[in-house]
Amino acid sequence: NGNWLPIVKNIDSIELQFFDGQKWYNKWNSHKHGLPYAGRIDVTFGDKSSEKSSFSTIAYTNCHRKISG
Repeated sequence: NGNWLPIVKNIDSIELQFFDGQKWYNKWNSHKHGLPYAGRIDVTFGDKSSEKSSFSTIAYTNCHRKISG
């Protein structure tokens, strides 16, 4: 329908991680722990020559709060 515009093709893997202020985790329960201090995404993809490239970025959550209980 023309609404999608791919910006990366041939994605091999996507990894998400969440930071609690001291350690990175592969899983996060926001109902139990609130928002993490930061999140990281790592993307690995191949091109026409079969070479692998990767991209990684971290986003900080300024509105972090810990849920007590």
